[in-house]
Amino acid sequence: MEDYSEEALKKRKELQTKLVEERNKGNIAYLRYDKLIIEENNTSQEKRKRDMSTSPSSPNSAKKTTYFVYIQGKQDKCFR
Repeated sequence: MEDYSEEALKKRKELQTKLVEERNKGNIAYLRYDKLIIEENNTSQEKRKRDMSTSPSSPNSAKKTTYFVYIQGKQDKCFR
């Protein structure tokens, strides 16, 4: 067992059901000694997502990329 007094252990056992209820609601809940600490979970997964990036609208604004193509020992440059 932990190093809590019998009174604190009894109180923690009583608070355990409330702890589970609050966690199921989506709140952050934990026991600190013989007290139940509940913090409302304000973070939304929607806010944590980054915005979609857009592709360049014109082909002139895109950088040219050099590709090397190897065909039977020959090397050719291709630009896109």
